Amino acid sequence: MPRPRLRQLQTVSGTELHILARKEWGSLIFTPAWLAFWTFGGIMVIKWLIHPGPSTSRAFLSLWLTFWLLAEVWVVYWWLWTAFGKEIVTIREGVFEIKRDVLGYGRKRSFLLEASEICGLAVSSRLTLTGAITSFN
Repeated sequence: MPRPRLRQLQTVSGTELHILARKEWGSLIFTPAWLAFWTFGGIMVIKWLIHPGPSTSRAFLSLWLTFWLLAEVWVVYWWLWTAFGKEIVTIREGVFEIKRDVLGYGRKRSFLLEASEICGLAVSSRLTLTGAITSFN
């Protein structure tokens, strides 16, 4: 039986909602293989920077390596989020908190308001650069 994506917990300080990230199994399987080839390409560029050939453009390779590293970090984060991520929404006395949790680490945002003021709580299945996957009015 599959695990439900949404779980509600009553804690001493209030209510917690645990919302698991949507699992995209094809991507979870394909991404590590792609990442291995992507990493190999980056290692080869680093090797060319250390031992450049006569016509090696060091400026271009350095710029390419910068974007390669950004893509590498983003893909690793995305894969970890898809495999192990969850959002923890906490509603307690005067505070509404949203934490994006990946293996115990993550950013927490807090909003001061009353629980009766929360309406239109919605969960989106897309991952954005800002991480705004849960929204409310």
